[in-house]
Amino acid sequence: MKRLTYIITLMLIAWMPVTESRSQSHVVNTHFSVFFPVGKTVLDTAYTSNGCSLSAMLDYLSAVRRDSSLSLLNVQITGMASPEGSYQTNRRLANRRAQALASWLRAHTDTELPLVLADNMGVGWSLLDTLTLDSPRLSPYTASMAHILSLDSTQVAYHRGLTIDRRVLLLRRAQGGRLWPILMRDVYPQMRMARAEVDVARVETPPTIVCPAPEPMPEPAPAAPTVVPSTADTVATAAETPCQRHIILKTNAVAWAFLISNIAIEMDVAPHWSVALPVNFSAWNYFSNSRKYRTFSLYPECRYWPSACNIGFFVGAHLGMAYYNVAFGGRYRTQDRGGHRPALGGGVSAGLRLPVSRNRRWQMELSAGVGVYSLNHDKFYNQPNGLKAYTENKTYTGIDQASLSLCYVFDFKRGRK
Repeated sequence: MKRLTYIITLMLIAWMPVTESRSQSHVVNTHFSVFFPVGKTVLDTAYTSNGCSLSAMLDYLSAVRRDSSLSLLNVQITGMASPEGSYQTNRRLANRRAQALASWLRAHTDTELPLVLADNMGVGWSLLDTLTLDSPRLSPYTASMAHILSLDSTQVAYHRGLTIDRRVLLLRRAQGGRLWPILMRDVYPQMRMARAEVDVARVETPPTIVCPAPEPMPEPAPAAPTVVPSTADTVATAAETPCQRHIILKTNAVAWAFLISNIAIEMDVAPHWSVALPVNFSAWNYFSNSRKYRTFSLYPECRYWPSACNIGFFVGAHLGMAYYNVAFGGRYRTQDRGGHRPALGGGVSAGLRLPVSRNRRWQMELSAGVGVYSLNHDKFYNQPNGLKAYTENKTYTGIDQASLSLCYVFDFKRGRK
């Protein structure tokens, strides 16, 4: 009996493995999307929210590379198209959009990314199903949509040898044609896209545990559980959506209406914040020597935008400095004292800037501001070589800005480490 017990003990020892150091990993998938106008495959960073998404993706990849405990597994690029075209056209658009995003990533990262280009089939039908549920305008048509999308994909003849998914034809005819315009307006723009899915793993190595020498009929020592911290805390900050920075060049049509040449430059310095510098200059009379508005002025301004992408409504605070020589046909001409005492002050402003072109590079801005200024100027009789009448000191309070500006947006290139 003792011999049998000894043999069984040796067999158990031989069967029990020594616990080895083995890597455990936790994989997190994060995706970023960029969008394209209908029928286009060129990646425009100023279109919709593309600048925000691309900037967020670069920051996320940079954070992963800096963290030695994170491993970048792959970046899978998928392209998609909306379903209104032929199968062949949609597949071509989807693949070219994926290639455009992959090329942009290669050009803006300084390391070799493990890019994987998916074999894109064109229309993302599963995405269409999800977007349909998210649109309140489509709630009356939910049953019809669910039935059509549940059908098998079958290609039918379209024109000139091309084919089309029969579900597209059914969607066009659904609800007497009332459904299709809603899809075109609310859903399909979100399907013309390319998506980068980034797989990141955190690798943890538990300590080596060696089983002690067994006593008769030993019990294996339990291995301590491996606690794998979440990657969410590490990369959450990088995955937030800082926007692509831009430089905006603009000119004010209201000033041009008064024959005041002007230009302004604005630069995004952070999400929600930008700085601007308008410059105005005029050296002309209004058709006679007794009417003029000659000026050189600067209005440096800091702006706050509720939108993180610095578009839409804004409020700002500005300083102002203006040299001036003004006459409007009355008895006196007003000029800053000695030609070297400009009006000095500042104020607050508010406005709205919105895109007016499909690629969002051309924008219109409407703004107005009020301020307080210290004026020290001379009054001259308003006639050729008119004599000085008197000197005046006063404080002006009122409107100091009014603009309807045409803007053009340039991408602000940032060096990356």
